[in-house]
Order: sequence, then C-alpha cells, then structure tokens
Amino acid sequence: MFKEVVSNWFKATKIGDYMEGTLVGSQERTGVDPQGRPQTQQVYEVLVDEGKFHNLIKNASGQKVIDEANPIVMSKGDYYQFAKGSINQAMRKIKIGQKVKFVFDSVMPSKDKMKNDFKLVKVYAGDLDEAWMKEQWGEVPVAENDEPAAPATPDGLPPFN
Repeated sequence: MFKEVVSNWFKATKIGDYMEGTLVGSQERTGVDPQGRPQTQQVYEVLVDEGKFHNLIKNASGQKVIDEANPIVMSKGDYYQFAKGSINQAMRKIKIGQKVKFVFDSVMPSKDKMKNDFKLVKVYAGDLDEAWMKEQWGEVPVAENDEPAAPATPDGLPPFN
C-alpha cells in the first residue's frame, strides 16, 4: 500500500514560531506571485531537531486568524522547507550540514496599506552536524586550517554558502 508523500513547509505565523535542525539543501525555485508575476525564491530544506509553528484558519466571519489551539509540533527527523527573501543574506553564511535555527521574532507594520506587514525571522547559526555529514559522505572533510569544511553536495554542485 502506498501513502501520499507531502512536503512540509515551516510557516512563520505567530511570534515565537521556530524551527531548528541541520541545513541539508537549498535550491532556487521559479514560480509566480499572487499577482501572476514571475518570481524566484530560495528554498531551504532542514532536517528538523525540533520546532513549532501555527497555521492560519478562517473564523466564523471568514477572516484568517492564527489557530492557537492546534500548533504544529515538528518531530526530530522530519524534513521541512522554508523560503523567505529577507533571510537570504543571513543564509549565505550557513553551510550545508550546519545547524540552523529560524525564529519568528516580530512584525513591522507595512508603510503601504496595500501590502502585508513585514515578518522579521531571525537566523541563528550553530555548529556543523558531524554525525549527519559522516552519514552523507562517510567522513567530515577537514580544511587546511583544521576546521571541518563543507563537502560538495551529492549532486556534484558546490556547497551552499
């Protein structure tokens, strides 16, 4: 019997929502925005250690509200994806195989009333996940300065920096 495989997306909906784990992949995806214009976004894939976030639901009057009663609790070993343009600069400092944490920190009101408020998601860098790297590549490569170096990805592309 087969079971549908669905992709898991981390959604920063409520202040305090977070996800932490090992960055295992990153790729640029092209699609369209809500207005139908082409857009490209960087999508990060994380092997989760822990995390929690909330979905939006519609209340009786049809407004979208945070589902406070049913937070999504991520389980260790789950894979989640996350994309947010404002984190791309910080993510350039995170390597494949490195621990990373995303935390929905605050909301800044939009100056343009036609646009959504800005959600500030902070990025925290951790150590390399040596166990994951050994599992993927058999060993943790060491750079000339005796610090673990990020290996090439299995598809032969250079590691994400």
